[in-house]
Amino acid sequence: MLRELLAATAEEVWRRQQRCKIAELQRLAEDRTSVPLSAALTTNSSQLSIIAEFKRSSPNGDIALHTDLVEQVQTYEKGGASAISILTSMAFQATPEDLAVARNICQLPLLAKDFFLSDYQVYEAAAHGASGLLLLASALEVSELQKLHDLAIFLGLDVLLELHTEQEFQYLQQLKLNEQHVLIGLNNRNLDSGLIDLQTAPFLKRHLETSLPIVAESGYDSRSQLVALEEQGFTAVLIGSSLMKAEDAKAALLELRC
Repeated sequence: MLRELLAATAEEVWRRQQRCKIAELQRLAEDRTSVPLSAALTTNSSQLSIIAEFKRSSPNGDIALHTDLVEQVQTYEKGGASAISILTSMAFQATPEDLAVARNICQLPLLAKDFFLSDYQVYEAAAHGASGLLLLASALEVSELQKLHDLAIFLGLDVLLELHTEQEFQYLQQLKLNEQHVLIGLNNRNLDSGLIDLQTAPFLKRHLETSLPIVAESGYDSRSQLVALEEQGFTAVLIGSSLMKAEDAKAALLELRC
């Protein structure tokens, strides 16, 4: 699954480059005010921060194709989310312009979530108002990760470095990370099968030696699960599908935080 998604992303990015040249994105990216992501997630060390995600679809299928982006983002903000993740991948019925729409109506930090493969996408995320972006360790070589990390930091973006296996821990030794602006994401979803195992993130955290803030991702929908993450020392949790499916996303968020 991951290989196909990366190939589709590369093709789509090429098409976008024909419509908007990188020079224009560079101008917009460098002439912006950033809303810090990492600081917002680590301000309250006694409580797990919630990154609420807007996504119409996921690797497991469609979720909420007709949910209004503006309404959902405003609901997340009112519900007390610490930050908002915006899925921007065309593979999941999204576009980078969704990020710009969210930025125009929201004061919270925004995480751009996509399969980042090139400088163009980093400039694009910054130009559209991202506060940070997700870099997927399994999608890139170490040199590519370093290059995109460095560009993101230069543009004032924080980085969520997503790991899925113990083998990927090696990246933390091989990369020169700006520790003030990097978080580690541990994802319960297997990107090849799409299956979610809620034991994955806690297992990886127990074996990961790092002082960086850690975010648990995928599959969470109850306060008891979040309490367990707090007890295990996670800094934040990213929640998407359950909030997108909720009849009242604000009430669902408030229940998760109480």
